[in-house]
Amino acid sequence: MHTRRADAKTRGLKFSEAEYVQQWEQRLIQYWRDAGSTDGFGKPNQIEERMSSARANNVFVIAQTRDTYNQAWTTQNVNYCSPDNAFNFGRGNNRMAFEVCQASMQNRVRRAWTSGQDYEDLARKLAIVDNDLASLNDGRVDAARRLDRIERDIRRDQDDKNRVVNNDTANNDRKRERERQELRDFLQKSAFRMEELRSWNFRYTQQMQQIKRDIYL
Repeated sequence: MHTRRADAKTRGLKFSEAEYVQQWEQRLIQYWRDAGSTDGFGKPNQIEERMSSARANNVFVIAQTRDTYNQAWTTQNVNYCSPDNAFNFGRGNNRMAFEVCQASMQNRVRRAWTSGQDYEDLARKLAIVDNDLASLNDGRVDAARRLDRIERDIRRDQDDKNRVVNNDTANNDRKRERERQELRDFLQKSAFRMEELRSWNFRYTQQMQQIKRDIYL
């Protein structure tokens, strides 16, 4: 502080000791608040260790240190141990330090974390079902378009009184008939598969919604 006063005097500036002390304290309060917030998100309360090592870390302990740190730590600890946060940690398969949560909350936090993993597993299954549905639907649209074209061609040839009938046309008719039957079979079988996939889509969606509701119970 004496150095700052002398520097201010040399440069002809006014030095306010009270203002400097206030700014100095505010910087320290912010330091201890940040330390509490950092530790509060997944770490135990380390106020004693931080105060003990303050000098080695070139920081001062002031009268507000303990309260400032503890308030910030508690706020972040509540956020960390919330069911929502545990659920998201579980979804990401990220390790969670359950032991830093209050004993009364630990089981709930564990359930929320496990629910997050279950939810993500269902989300992966649902994505596969949705992809299969989209792919199968595209196949059905294409098959219906091809079937419509073949049936129009068949009707056209049947209505053509001047159509030449020979081995080539007979072979072509048989080929088209086989393809028409194959397309009809595909559309029939794929319709059942579509219903099955929609059923799985509904089931997975319901299970995922139930999981999200249960984490607040």
